[in-house]
Parts: sequence; structure tokens; C-alpha cells
Amino acid sequence: MNLSLLSDFERLTAAVLDRTATPVDIRSFNKLLRDYPELADVYFEQAQMHALLECRCEKVQECGIAPVLISREPEIEHLQSDILDSSSRLTVGRVHSQRFSWRWWKAVAVLALLLSGLLLWYAGQDRTGDPAVSGLTRDDPDHETWVKVVQAKADKGLQLPQAVPGKASLKEGMARIRMASGVEVAMVGPVSLVIQDAMQIRLLEGRVVTYVPPRAIGFRVYAPQLTVCDLGTVFGVTALTNRTDVFVFDGRVKVMDDTGKGIGLCAAGEGVRTETGKWPVKIGRYEGEAERLFAATGGDAAIDDGMKACNLMERIIQGGWDRFNLPVSESNIYSTQMASAQSLLSEEQSVSDLSPASSNSAPVVSHVRLAQRPESRLVDVLYDLAGSSAIITLNLVTNGAALPDSMVTALSGDVSMLVEPGTDRHILWQAAADWPEQLSTQMQACVTAWSVTQPPPVWVVDLTPGPDALRYETYYYTSEQALPAGGLTNDLYRTDRLVMRRVPACSALQGSPVNELGRVEAREDQHAVTLTQPFYMGVFEMTQWQWAQVMGTFPSFFTNSLYAAARPVELVSYNDIRGNVAGAGWPGSSAVDANSFMGRLRSRTGFGGFDLPTEAQWETSCRSGEETALNNGFNLTNRISDASLSLVGRYASNGGRLENGTVPPSSSITENGSAKVGSYLPNAWGLYDMHGNVWEWCRDWYKTGLGDDPVVDPQGAATGTYHVLRGGSWLDEAWMSRSACRLDRLPGYTANSFGFRLVIEEP
Repeated sequence: MNLSLLSDFERLTAAVLDRTATPVDIRSFNKLLRDYPELADVYFEQAQMHALLECRCEKVQECGIAPVLISREPEIEHLQSDILDSSSRLTVGRVHSQRFSWRWWKAVAVLALLLSGLLLWYAGQDRTGDPAVSGLTRDDPDHETWVKVVQAKADKGLQLPQAVPGKASLKEGMARIRMASGVEVAMVGPVSLVIQDAMQIRLLEGRVVTYVPPRAIGFRVYAPQLTVCDLGTVFGVTALTNRTDVFVFDGRVKVMDDTGKGIGLCAAGEGVRTETGKWPVKIGRYEGEAERLFAATGGDAAIDDGMKACNLMERIIQGGWDRFNLPVSESNIYSTQMASAQSLLSEEQSVSDLSPASSNSAPVVSHVRLAQRPESRLVDVLYDLAGSSAIITLNLVTNGAALPDSMVTALSGDVSMLVEPGTDRHILWQAAADWPEQLSTQMQACVTAWSVTQPPPVWVVDLTPGPDALRYETYYYTSEQALPAGGLTNDLYRTDRLVMRRVPACSALQGSPVNELGRVEAREDQHAVTLTQPFYMGVFEMTQWQWAQVMGTFPSFFTNSLYAAARPVELVSYNDIRGNVAGAGWPGSSAVDANSFMGRLRSRTGFGGFDLPTEAQWETSCRSGEETALNNGFNLTNRISDASLSLVGRYASNGGRLENGTVPPSSSITENGSAKVGSYLPNAWGLYDMHGNVWEWCRDWYKTGLGDDPVVDPQGAATGTYHVLRGGSWLDEAWMSRSACRLDRLPGYTANSFGFRLVIEEP
């Protein structure tokens, strides 16, 4: 076997067992196990040694060796911030982690190795007479599979696979099995499933409850119509002939449909049900019987009694499903008599990126029809589109009043996207999901055709296909409230989907007045800026999961796997984002390197306008019409810690640093260090974390003085050494998070307080 491959596998195994593995590490670990079955021996050997070395106190006699205590606390240099004049540099210390060498402690643990070999031999013996333990089974002399029964209750007909992948089944009762990854699966009969490998199963039929330890985060359950990806939880899955349920007892999971498209993130007490031919419905926590039942499951203790947990899960999901599916009667058939059409017209030409085939004529909607399907809560809307291609949105009106955007989200078909001209364009509305307990006999459909030169205010890129995708789809909405699956309250929009908000063309004062607390005079000349073109700006800073969905890597310092996904990505440089070849050509060229983050995003969406904001775009978006130091209309009253700043962003004094002023470790939860994006109040234009959290790279080369003269569409210096960052960070004092504060760094520089957000410009 290739020694380099073996070395990589040992490193990944160490990370998995130490619970420091990222999702990318786990993906690589699983792939190596699948491609090289002989590596299972290496994994099991190291897993046994790891278990023995972590013995503590009461386990010493059982293990037969003395405990070995190993400290792995990271040493982090204090980060110094100083931009008092144009010649100063913000110095961010390198982060060092003192880790013990895997090979070193492997040598120290010779005794443990000998004992582990004995345990391996013992576990491999045929012990079918012991109902609590199934030993190793073999598919060939070189490959061993671990599936161990750890609990059984009135079980009958338990069958475990002789090889992996292989089928497991149970006729009656309950059997709890543990796989090589440490994942435990409580099978509640009758149940049938396929164990694909240590990190994924395929549930064919029946009910299971799974417990996923931290080192196995990313474990997946494939079921008919749904896929569940664990984010560190206990969760249950039921698969019947025409129905699939998911329910979370502790932690959270990511739920996708059978095409891989994200449905949403579910936390404890939440779930999803889908039936054949019906829209998946997310069941949220609600008061009354469901809350009482959920309390009875015992949270993460649900795995201890899988049968009880499954029964309670069924009752909670059924109760939520019933609320979304009222019986159909004549009184709640939606009216088909009063459909209406609305068209948003424009004389401007279409944008070629959006609509290569569109003509110069304005889009026109006509012949709108609305009808509810018999004995169903599905509503069909048909319309004709003439003229040029258009972005289509749908509003519904009942009794003369428009439904809120949040009540018209469960839509599919020719809606929320660019639609070509034609007749009988079709939209399907799942009224049961949006309007579960309401009735109407006077329903109107209002179909709006937005010219591609005047698109809707909210734009979403679906990153769900991941880093190997050829294409990312994009969607348009009339507001954040119109976003499916609960809108911005759903972490789906911090992980698998990228939300952008339209910023209008406008004029504004930038820089700071002479009396602003914290002002750096040489850098913050106040001047008028006019932006002649609207653009879209990211509602959130780019998160770690979004970066990984494009690049396939997790580069950030804050690595706690339960919180990392929705934290801002950091330790990424300007060159990582735009590239250091073509990407270094701004402002002479807007090109980027093909393998950079921006290059991949442009290629997969088909939109060449994705980029970092210019410095002027960033400050205009941050201020959102305000001229004060903060975008909530307040000026600072204290350079170090300010109550007004604490409302709108994370900085050193409101949790960024620890109480003693030190930098938090990489394992920190979001109470310290970087915050989950969107944790604080947005500005007037709906943009979050423009103050604090992480410094945000801008496209411009840095120049010291901005001057007092008015400027139009400024692009920064023609050339330079450093690029601009704006916004402050979790690491810094309050004055550094002002709207006017400017920082500059080399394009290859990285820090655990440096991140970015996107813009896309409209030609």
C-alpha cells in the first residue's frame, strides 16, 4: 500500500478519534475505508488503543492499564490591533496548536497495543450464544466488519450483515446495534435496512432511532423520499410504504429530499414528514400535547428505549401533520372565479446573463387561472407569458387583502425563477403547508413578471449540490419573508443557500466627521459618493458551510463541529477568494482565477458578476442611509465597549474575547469568538453583521487618503500593495467596528478574524 496514503489515513483516523475531524475529513475518511477495505484493520487498531489510553479512574481495573493523561490545550498568541496612523499594521499572531504526535503516543502505548490485539482476537471469535454481543463477521480473509449488539428487548428474528454493505433486519421487538464509527442504531421491528458503511445506512422500511457521537458527525440515513444528515444528534426515522418521517430528539439534523435539495435544518422537537406525491412539511415545536410528549422522550436518552421513542415520535409528527392537512369540504375550496394578472414592465433591454434568448419587448402576463384540485389542498395557477423572458413571482389575495409573503412560500413550477415566454405556464401552491388552518372562497392569484433589468429584491443561490456540482440554481423572491421553509430563521440560509439583498443606486456621505469618536484622520476623509448602478449584497457574511459547499474545504480557526457551519468563514485571503493571477488585475479587469472561490461560483451559477464589494459599495450597504458611526443611528460613546454597538454586532467586549480579555480557543461555542451569522439586529436594508464578527475583504487596492471631493462609482487605487478590509471583528475594540473604519492587508494574508461577503452587480 502507498505509504503516503497510509499516513493520510492515520492522520484522519487520529482526527476522528480525537473528535477534531471536520466534515471534509470525515468524507475523506469514509472514502478511504470504502476504496481500501484493508484500512479497516488500521482503524480498529488505533480505535482500540485510543479507547485504552483514554481510560479514567473507575475504568482502570477494567482496562488493566494505568490511565495516560494527555493535554492538548492550544497555545494562542494574543492578537494586537493598532491602526492609529497610516503606517501602522494590524498584527495578527499565528495560531499554534500543541498536539501530541500520533506516532509518539503509539510508541508509548506498546502495552495497550498488545492488549488491544488480544481484544481484537477475542472479539473476532464466534459468540453467537451471547445475545448481547455479535462478534466480527467476515466476507473475506482480509476484511472485517464490526456490528455489535449492545441492547435487545423482546427481539425476534434479528439478522445482521455478513459483509458491509449488507442488510440488517428485525421482525419484532427492539435491538440496538453499534457500528464501527460509534454510531448506535435502535432498530424497532419490523424493520429492514442496509448498512452501507460505518457512516451511512439506507432504511428500506420500518423505524430506527440513531445516536451519533461527536466523532461521527455527518452520519447519514437514506430513506424513501428523504435523506437525513446528522449534525451531532439523536434522531428518529420512520419509513413506510408511502410515507417517511424524521424527528429530532436532541441536537439537529439537515433534511434533504430524494434529489438532494435541502428542505431545512431541524432542531430538537422538530421534524419532517413527506408522503408520496405531496410536498414535504416541516413539523415545528408547538404548545400543548406535542410539548408534553416531547418532554417524555428524554432528549438524548431516546436511544435508551427506541420503542418508546418511536411511538412518541409518531404521535408528535401525526399531530403536526394533521394541523397542516384539514379535511377538504365545499367550504374550503378556493375560488376559481377571480384570477388576476399583474405585469411589471420596463423599456430597458434584458440582461444577457439572465436571459440569453430574450427579446427587447417587455414581459406581459395574461390569462391567469387558479383552481384547487378536488379532494386536495393543492392549488394550481396557470398563466401565459408573452414578450421577453421574465422573473415570475406569485402573490395571493383573499377577500380583497393580500396574503403576507410568509404565507405564500410552498411553491414549485414556473415561479421564483427566469421563465421563457409561452402559454399555460404552471405554478403549484401547497396550501396545506402555508395556510393549514385557513379557508377562503374568494382567492385571487396575482402573477408578477419582473423585467430582468428590474429584478425582485431578494436573490438566492442554492449551494446544496456541493463542491462537485456543475450547476447551482438561483431563485428570486419579493422579500425575505417569502423564502421557503421559514425564511431567514432557518439555518438553511446560512449553510446550503446564499441570500442576497438588492441595494439601490444612490448617493451618500462616506468617511467620518471630524468629531467622530475613534476617527483615524488620515484614513477617513468624509466625502460624497454616488453609485450609479444597483447591486445585490450578501445578507450574511459567507459561512464555513457555504465556503465548503463551493470549495470542499473547512479552513477556519473556530472548528467546534456543533457550531461551525453557520459561523463566518475565516482564515481565507483575498487570493483565496479571487485568485492571485487574473484576480490581481482589478480595477483594470474584473476577471478572477478559475479555481478561486469566486471563479467556481461564477462558473456554476452562470453569472459573471459575483465578486467582493468595492469599498464604496461596502460602506454604502453598511450605512443603509445613516451618517452616524453605527448603522442603527447611534454614535459611539466609548472606544472600548459601547451598548449601541452590542445591539448590531459581535466585538471584543460583548463576547468576542473571554472575560479576562484573552482570545477564546478554537473549540469555543458561539458565545465567544465569532458569532453565528445573523445573531444581531440587521440594518435598515436587511443586512446583518456589517459591524463586527469578522473583517470583510473588499475588492479595492488600498490608498491612504480618500479626499474630500465627490466621486462617482469609485474603484480604489489603480495599483497597490494592500487590499482593503472593513467592518471590524470579534477580536477588536468598539471603535474599530465603525462604518468608516478601514484596514489594509497583503492579498495573501489570513487571520481568524478575516472573512468576506459577496456582491453581484447588475450591468
